Amino acid sequence: MSWQVYCQEFLGCSDQAAQIILKDNLNRPDLLTFYDWGGWLIWNYPQIKPSIDGRMHLWRDETGYSAFKNYYPYEQDWKDIEESPYNTVLIGKFKPLYDELVVLSEEGKWKLLYEDNNAALFVRNKNVQK
Repeated sequence: MSWQVYCQEFLGCSDQAAQIILKDNLNRPDLLTFYDWGGWLIWNYPQIKPSIDGRMHLWRDETGYSAFKNYYPYEQDWKDIEESPYNTVLIGKFKPLYDELVVLSEEGKWKLLYEDNNAALFVRNKNVQK
């Protein structure tokens, strides 16, 4: 099975969104990427450092920091993305965070840069105060 088939059939990832991240220089530490797409990004777009991938729910550093514990509440919209350090979000359209970012975009706080059947890419509107 190729990454392309796996992505289309099971993960719903988006080559177009990844290409926009690269083209628009959005690959920065303030990029939040969807958990399920981490491995796909690593293999297919090694220039993009995902904020989390499918192995990180098992990982803690020497201080006890857990990337998954930090990430998951944002994905589920349990923690307010407005209060986060993230200014760019690549998310699956079926996640609660997608719905929240749509609302925030309608309020002018975020901008929808790209959307397809599976993914959406949002950037924080820098003109709006956090």
